[in-house]
Amino acid sequence: MLGFVMAAVAILAAFGPRAGTSHAMQGAERRFARARGHIIVSLLATGAFLLVLLVTASLALATDTKPDGNPFVLVVLLGSAVASTVGLMLSGLGLSLAVIERSKGHSIPI
Repeated sequence: MLGFVMAAVAILAAFGPRAGTSHAMQGAERRFARARGHIIVSLLATGAFLLVLLVTASLALATDTKPDGNPFVLVVLLGSAVASTVGLMLSGLGLSLAVIERSKGHSIPI
């Protein structure tokens, strides 16, 4: 999952603003570029939650000696899992919309 997040960030970073012919198209392209920037931030936050999940689970497996586990670690794991799942779903939707918009030959002013 971390690899997917980093690949998606690299794809979105490659989508620079296109040069528009009219003032309305330039404004729309600026809004699309800003939206892609927000998707990148969302993907990076999701990657951070995935990293917390990975590190916490690895440390818990290596150091936990109690049979019932540690409630603090469980809360951190569940919170990171939910946050990363929601982040991946929303960022994936945003990435697909950005790719669809970019694959068009022109931008539609909003």
